[in-house]
Amino acid sequence: ITTYNDFYRYDPLSNTWSSIANCPSTQVGGAEYGAFILNNKIYLSLASEMWMYDIASDTWSQINNYPITGGAGGAFVINDTAYIIELNSSNFWEFTPSISHQDFCYNFTYQTPADEYGNGAIRTSEGGYAFLKDDASSFDLMKTDSLGVVQWQQNYPIGTYGNMYGLIQTSDGGYAAIGTTNYSAYNNGFYSVGVVIKFNSIGGFQWSTSFYGTSYGD
Repeated sequence: ITTYNDFYRYDPLSNTWSSIANCPSTQVGGAEYGAFILNNKIYLSLASEMWMYDIASDTWSQINNYPITGGAGGAFVINDTAYIIELNSSNFWEFTPSISHQDFCYNFTYQTPADEYGNGAIRTSEGGYAFLKDDASSFDLMKTDSLGVVQWQQNYPIGTYGNMYGLIQTSDGGYAAIGTTNYSAYNNGFYSVGVVIKFNSIGGFQWSTSFYGTSYGD
């Protein structure tokens, strides 16, 4: 397998692509990654490496790495803080550049099997966290307080409900997740079955709805 470290920028106004500086990391293409934008800079986590791209100067710089080996399973930003779910692990990292020029300050750890991994995480309205994690047979919707102490956890079989990949908190204090249920052969190809599931404020199932794509990955 040939991997590349070149990057491109897309301008939606002109509908054009242009090349930007290549990322110097040797991990590009060979590791699971997470990416987020914070303070007008792009951050890219590759295995245990963390790189920052300065949009104004078109330059990459390697910053303080975080102590993981498996890569990122997802990343998101709330206000001035980024959050990274470590792939195939029970660690959840918080990253605040303003503390000590791009420094990882702490992580939340949960005792889960090694084959479980996070698929989505959010900061909740009261300052806690909610996230999805799954293995080969089921997924969990978990809620913690602001210090990472588990408040509740609900488990659902993937065969019945599907794989969940994204999560939001809804206006009624509940949660909604989006994912896929399966892929099925159709007309010499594949179609995907997407699903949206609504949960109440303690992760209990309320309803679900399905939608269909026309090809694998839709």
